[in-house]
Amino acid sequence: MARIPAMMKVLFTCSLLCSVVFESNSQTFRAMAFNPNVYRTRVDMDVLRVSSLDFHIIYADTFKIKVRRGNASKSNYLDYKIEKMDENGYTIIRILPNVQLSTELLDVSNGKEVAARYINTIRHSKEDFTKEDERNGYNYYFAIKSDAFKPMSKTLLGNKLVAVPIIHPLKLRPRISNPDREPQVNTEFTVTYSLGYRRKFGHNPFRQDFFTFVIYGAGLGASKYLTEGNDGNLTEEKDGVAVTYYQAGGFLTLDKVNFGLFMGLDAMLYGRNNWLYQSKPWFSFGLGYKIKED
Repeated sequence: MARIPAMMKVLFTCSLLCSVVFESNSQTFRAMAFNPNVYRTRVDMDVLRVSSLDFHIIYADTFKIKVRRGNASKSNYLDYKIEKMDENGYTIIRILPNVQLSTELLDVSNGKEVAARYINTIRHSKEDFTKEDERNGYNYYFAIKSDAFKPMSKTLLGNKLVAVPIIHPLKLRPRISNPDREPQVNTEFTVTYSLGYRRKFGHNPFRQDFFTFVIYGAGLGASKYLTEGNDGNLTEEKDGVAVTYYQAGGFLTLDKVNFGLFMGLDAMLYGRNNWLYQSKPWFSFGLGYKIKED
């Protein structure tokens, strides 16, 4: 049984790494990993350039985010993260990944040419722009009126690292030591905090349906303390508290409800190291509820 925890760790860690490598460019992934407010627009938006990142230069010029439409998946969207929502009704954003600021001359009906400024969703390599390049859209803060977001302009980015609470109402503990002893289903109430990589499934941008690979979790719960005597008999159960020091698994999020399957390892507190299930694997289903709307 000692092999099971190691195998589960390898399985879920590999699943996470594969998802990250194949589906995320580096800058957007960093934003997803360390900032929960990353969104995507698939429609054009008018934004106000506010300032440089160091606030040394203040701007008041308007740009139009131009989202290319077509079959190329890398050019029909633009990602951004929300920095804050200020008291004047503006949402402050920073655009991801690096995009190009440009000025184009437009012909108008009276024959005069007017300069229009755009933020183009042209992907480029690191060699194209330096961090100090004034054409680099990542070097500025932009603002948009909070009530001016259009449909499809503020869709939560589906793939990112998350940490969520999970409740385990019962645990299945497999047969150990004595082959004649049946597996035990214990009605133990455990609360864990789980870290994982979340992926959106389905093509409906207005639903929040996800699958999350959990690579680590920890928590605390009530357990029954008992030991196995030299004669193979079990001692009388006593109330105890066990800490879950490792957990892995996966869960679905359908709208706001989380539910999934997990395995983990427990250790009894207060020096009860001879607990029958000390550091032995368990299996469980978990439940949770997503209170905050993304």
